[in-house]
Amino acid sequence: MILIAYRHALRVSELCDLRWEQIDFKDAKLHVARLNNGDPSVHYLLGDELRLLRALQLILALLGFKRT
Repeated sequence: MILIAYRHALRVSELCDLRWEQIDFKDAKLHVARLNNGDPSVHYLLGDELRLLRALQLILALLGFKRT
């Protein structure tokens, strides 16, 4: 998550507010709702970022965390 925050210049609050629904794995896009009246933006994810997010999703599922 730190890698994604760094590469995409996400604010801490934006990173903490991310939801799985904002990640489009098929088209490799991250939809970010900007705070303080900022315009929403779409960020293109790189292959290593997608692999890490999929791995995180799998680990959380194995640990019993439910997607909300």
